[in-house]
Amino acid sequence: MSLITISTHVLDSSTGHPVPNMCIEVYTFSHQQSAFTFLRTIHTDQTGRNMDVLGNKTINPTEQNIPHPETTSTSGIPTTTMKSEHLLDGLTEESKHALETYQHMYKLRFHTANYYKAQSVPTSCFYPYVDIVFQVDGESIQDSQGRRHYHLPLILSPFGYTTYRGS
Repeated sequence: MSLITISTHVLDSSTGHPVPNMCIEVYTFSHQQSAFTFLRTIHTDQTGRNMDVLGNKTINPTEQNIPHPETTSTSGIPTTTMKSEHLLDGLTEESKHALETYQHMYKLRFHTANYYKAQSVPTSCFYPYVDIVFQVDGESIQDSQGRRHYHLPLILSPFGYTTYRGS
């Protein structure tokens, strides 16, 4: 079984610079609830990167801790923080099979309006936040330590954005 790591990098194409301290909310898809569940809030570093999106460096899909909510709010949007429980406790056979075949779906929500407001951009930001939804399918190349890495760059401006699967 291989381990999974996820990273991101945010660049502002209007300035040609990385985006430091960008607030990013991380979600995972709950098949039982048919909705995304909040995992944690992260920020980019001074180079616009966050190399540890999931907060565990490496995740073993059949042994990872899955969060369960406690009440709180993040960035003015009602949401939850999480406590950890063993992932396989209480899962249906279908959910266990999905984990075994690496069928995880995540969402990263980038708070772009907050960034541009802090930059004193003279025009309003057209996209107040950017959601990137992606599936970890276990098809990436394994490194020498048995990890599969997923990198999600975001290139943005006040009026547009693009993303792709990086390396």
